[in-house]
Amino acid sequence: MTVVRSSTVAHGWTTVGALRLHHLQWDGPEAGGDGVPVLCLHGVAGQAWAWNGAAPLLAAGRGTAYALDMRGHGASSWALDGDYSTASMAADVAGWIEANGVGPVDLVGLSWGGLVGATLAASRPELVHRLVMIDVPPEFGQAVDDVPPRPASFATLDEVIEFEAGANRHAPAEHIEVLAAGSVRPGPSGLERCHDPVFLTTWPFRGEDHWPAVRGVSCPALLVRAEDSFVLAADVAAAEAEALGAALVEIGPSGHLVNVDQPARFAEVALDFLA
Repeated sequence: MTVVRSSTVAHGWTTVGALRLHHLQWDGPEAGGDGVPVLCLHGVAGQAWAWNGAAPLLAAGRGTAYALDMRGHGASSWALDGDYSTASMAADVAGWIEANGVGPVDLVGLSWGGLVGATLAASRPELVHRLVMIDVPPEFGQAVDDVPPRPASFATLDEVIEFEAGANRHAPAEHIEVLAAGSVRPGPSGLERCHDPVFLTTWPFRGEDHWPAVRGVSCPALLVRAEDSFVLAADVAAAEAEALGAALVEIGPSGHLVNVDQPARFAEVALDFLA
């Protein structure tokens, strides 16, 4: 692992197989102790900076929090073979945990990251101490190519901030600015989204059945639902929590990205469970 540290957050890169995976790291006052580290996973077309509000609070309570850019996202490698299956994502996370010697971790996953977390917890239980899944069902009615339209690029950073603020209406402004800056990079078309363009038209996890993974989780688990969720229906959340053997907590006011809209409240709920 290669690490570059600033006064508040460290950037790290780890080679896992043919991929180079990037992560962010926040250390709390108890960093380096006997506490279980927290590993945060973003959703589709997201990246590690989605955790810039919640992760420092998790680190303050648990010692160290990491946020990983999954393959095809953020500053991590794209999959040259186009493999973006949830199982491959989970194998990457397993490789990252082992390469950095930080397991078992408390794994916190938003949306697709939650499904990756459940897949890892079911297949490699020795690597996941506890699991938090945020606002994601185990199956989807939409096709893999039924993707909501979104800009592929922006002319200015102000446009990115405006877009992210509209998508996350309850989020603190200072966190939106960081999220926006971390979600794009300069390219031929302007400020382009820093993920594989395939995610503008295809969300592979929608074509997979994640119920077996959810039912296979044996570690303690928590399921968080957004109060204004358009992704996880209340009845599905109840069935999913039962399958996980998990507590179910609803957080609001919040849209799908609970950790972005309500970072402090989410961290409070997560820390209460992780403690």
